[in-house]
Amino acid sequence: MKRYAKLRARQRVLAYIPLCACLALVGCFPLPVRFPTRTTDATSQKIDLTFLKVGSTTREEVSQKLASIDTGVNQKEFFWGRPRVSKYREILMVGYVPIGPMDRMWGVENLLVSYDANGVVKTFAVVGDSHLLHELDSVDSAATAVLDLSSPVTLDSVSYWVHEKHRPASSASGSLVLGAESLEFFGVRVPRNELRSIALQKGDDPYPRLKIRFAKLFDFSETPLQERRDKLELSLDPPKLLLLHRYMNQAKAGTQ
Repeated sequence: MKRYAKLRARQRVLAYIPLCACLALVGCFPLPVRFPTRTTDATSQKIDLTFLKVGSTTREEVSQKLASIDTGVNQKEFFWGRPRVSKYREILMVGYVPIGPMDRMWGVENLLVSYDANGVVKTFAVVGDSHLLHELDSVDSAATAVLDLSSPVTLDSVSYWVHEKHRPASSASGSLVLGAESLEFFGVRVPRNELRSIALQKGDDPYPRLKIRFAKLFDFSETPLQERRDKLELSLDPPKLLLLHRYMNQAKAGTQ
């Protein structure tokens, strides 16, 4: 009997070999599938946005209920929050057969709430970083205002991203100086008329990551950026990003 039991066990093991070979040939892969949206703050506490009602919700209610995602821009006419949002979940697939659910897919997005003259919600929208600047222009009346640049404005704690071949991206901390005639990065000045664009990239970083493009190459070889560049990739917190966006709008308009 024992010999028979061992034989049966061996046969069961051998029977799985063709199945495993087939699974290896077919392949396993995660498939993103749309699930009900979940919204949380940075600590994974649920954020309920259903209380937002155009024409009735007040600024005070928004500030109180959404304090955990407030970016601190402190603008009277709009609120800017950065919640974590999940709309998809990966399902493990073997060929065309779903095996089971995997982790949810999370990203950081932006909640922009605008107010009317009475401090009541006028509009609200949740947008990704790639559409953020356009939405900011629609809620920020100061987006086209003339900044006071009689003295340079220094933005500290800016992270500059460095990409090297065969190495993971690293960051170097520095400042960004906004002047009436130029921007300054690590002591390298770029005239305002050489600025071409600023664009945010889609991602899940706590702070927005953006690219600033120039009209020509500038020499950053004596800085942590290590080479000549016609664009810079950097991350900065929302209040600094708002100020930089206003500066870039002013530069495009040609005002001092």
